[in-house]
Amino acid sequence: MISKISSKASFSRTKSEQIFDRIFDMIKEELVHNKNFNIEDFGEFKVEHRDTLKVFDKEMEQDVILPPKDFVSFVPSEKLLDTLNKHSFNE
Repeated sequence: MISKISSKASFSRTKSEQIFDRIFDMIKEELVHNKNFNIEDFGEFKVEHRDTLKVFDKEMEQDVILPPKDFVSFVPSEKLLDTLNKHSFNE
């Protein structure tokens, strides 16, 4: 990804890496503080919470309790889905 940014934007690899890192740092900060991050025409990243979950482990043949945790989900925008669907039909 860094190489593509570097060649398409005519930046040095180091500069491209700095930009890439800063963008993802900003996304992480938004997710931590605001629990969501929207990129227009691309989609939305959301922090969601899962409560404690009881599952059956087939190998151990016993119930296992999974602790609660937060996770990030992604919901693509309609525009992204349209682009992907158009592209897949053209192949």
